Amino acid sequence: MYSKLRNTEFGIIDLLKSGWKIFQKNFLAILIITLLVDFPLRLLIIALSAATRDSMPNTLNLLNLLSIIVSIWTSIAVMMIVEKEILGSRIQATAALKKAVPRWSSAFTTGFLFVISLLIRFLLIIPGFIYIVNCAFFLHAVSLRNQGWKAALEYSRNLVEGSFWKVFYIFFVMQLIIIIFPTFIFVFLTAYILYTSNLAVQGDTLPIYANVIVALFSSIAGYLYVVTGTVFFLNMDYNYNETPEKRVF
Repeated sequence: MYSKLRNTEFGIIDLLKSGWKIFQKNFLAILIITLLVDFPLRLLIIALSAATRDSMPNTLNLLNLLSIIVSIWTSIAVMMIVEKEILGSRIQATAALKKAVPRWSSAFTTGFLFVISLLIRFLLIIPGFIYIVNCAFFLHAVSLRNQGWKAALEYSRNLVEGSFWKVFYIFFVMQLIIIIFPTFIFVFLTAYILYTSNLAVQGDTLPIYANVIVALFSSIAGYLYVVTGTVFFLNMDYNYNETPEKRVF
């Protein structure tokens, strides 16, 4: 079913189509992960922000950091769901979350070291930009190829080598099409509908209500981005390893 993905280098249109198709077929599993893990934490952040009115910034910062840490775990689970689909099988949401647990610590360590290294490189601006693109697939390497932190960064660099501008362009367009532009439109429409309806008389509860809607939408959009990015990684990885002299992993 996905044989083309395994033997043809995809462009942005093919990636978006395949990502959307896989996302639709596994939407229930992704929704369960969102509602089971991500969304409750986001609701807590929204509620605490409204209740404290920024009087507890340290607590909110910790919760936001926890949300990022948790998102690493759930992203690994979604990546596993995508590869299982491409390989012709399925995995349940809870099973994917369970299988993602042993790889979370390695992914977190790799991500932490990546950020530290990135901050250092960004002092020089251009090297930082190059580093981001070269390491675009490090989480996929940890999640789906069981690489340690150092090997995952090297794995990503090997995939990107010779395709630097392609990787930059595709991830840039993916962010615009999947996350930035749709979220902007959705937030605008949500605000317009709510503030021009009878809900506008609810006063202080309106921003919370709107934020909950936006939080759910942004979570789902984020996973569509993860799905499409995973398709991109697998397409690069399958085609990379089809070249005999590059079978080094």
